[in-house]
Amino acid sequence: MKSILDLRLRHFYHVRGDLTVIGTWADMGDRIRPCIVIIRTGEELNEHTWPCIITSDKAWIWEETIGDPRQAAQTAFRFCQALRMSTHQSNIFRLVGLIVDHLHDLLHIPPYMALSAPAAAEPVAEVTIRDHRTGRTTEVEL
Repeated sequence: MKSILDLRLRHFYHVRGDLTVIGTWADMGDRIRPCIVIIRTGEELNEHTWPCIITSDKAWIWEETIGDPRQAAQTAFRFCQALRMSTHQSNIFRLVGLIVDHLHDLLHIPPYMALSAPAAAEPVAEVTIRDHRTGRTTEVEL
């Protein structure tokens, strides 16, 4: 099975007590989207970790003025279960607040750029450097 999430690739990383919020990218099949991932602190590599993912296209649900509070609460409830937390109302509100606090960060994650060697590009300028003491010249393409 193809991994859709690599938590080693991070745009931001915030620890909030027993929860960690990571800004990263998720491969959703049709394209790679910026997302927020919430996990229990210190459990990034634990086999029992079930990351809670909010992609940029679903961020509107959590927005306080135009969002869908019912869907946000239901999702936060399921996130509590996945994070092995009590589904008490205070934990649900805590998760909603955590997500709302990081919506701005999510919307400012740049598009994913593959981590590979840059492709050879056409030169855009040529620079000639002359050492006036020796008369030696060096030409460089940029």
